Amino acid sequence: MSNGEDITVQEVSPNREHSTSEWLKVYTNDGFMLSPVREGKQTILKISLCDVQRWKGCHPERDSTPEGILAVLHDWEWGLDQEVVFHSGNMSARYIPAARNLCWQVSVDSSEVTFTGHSSCKTTIYGSSGTRYNLRTYDANSAFCIELYGDSNRPEIVDLRELIPGKVTAERDGNTLKLTVHHSEGIVSVDIIYNDNSTETWVYFSPSEMIKLKDIIGLTESNHHSVILYQTTTEIFS
Repeated sequence: MSNGEDITVQEVSPNREHSTSEWLKVYTNDGFMLSPVREGKQTILKISLCDVQRWKGCHPERDSTPEGILAVLHDWEWGLDQEVVFHSGNMSARYIPAARNLCWQVSVDSSEVTFTGHSSCKTTIYGSSGTRYNLRTYDANSAFCIELYGDSNRPEIVDLRELIPGKVTAERDGNTLKLTVHHSEGIVSVDIIYNDNSTETWVYFSPSEMIKLKDIIGLTESNHHSVILYQTTTEIFS
């Protein structure tokens, strides 16, 4: 499937009992499922699912990340459904075009996962017990949101080391800690949603600098402004 326009489907009987979406799905050889979406008097087929393994098998030369696949679909001018699901090994992701949000569900057996932020969309991560989340960024500026699982017996780790931070600040909004990571080329925002069982989570800044979530909560509780958690060079990151 490439360089195509949206497929239109003629209504056979506008008064039929079931809608088109209940009886029609189209599957492509390279891993896509297309679902019908009503637009005016037409029914348009739009991408609603991607089997990443099939995509990789058919397009080994192309980027197989959801962001890379979405870029190709944009170039091919294929429309996206209200939600596009990506199945990849033991993890799945949902892209919501209206919110420009890529949501990852971490598998229960994942001990360490790396996520790359992009300026084109927000990356939301629904965590799992004891998992380490390594964050990196493809563009100068990107945004993450991590909803921690919360297991006091198996604390999670938010690892910022690959961002090479020069300064990290934090402020609290309810049960969300809003971290701002300043690095040499831009800013990465990291929102951490926590619960009572996730306060033992570690946040890593460098190989030797780290802090527990409960300590960040303590620092931000008594301060209505952002607080500095980590800093290297004041002249560059002030």
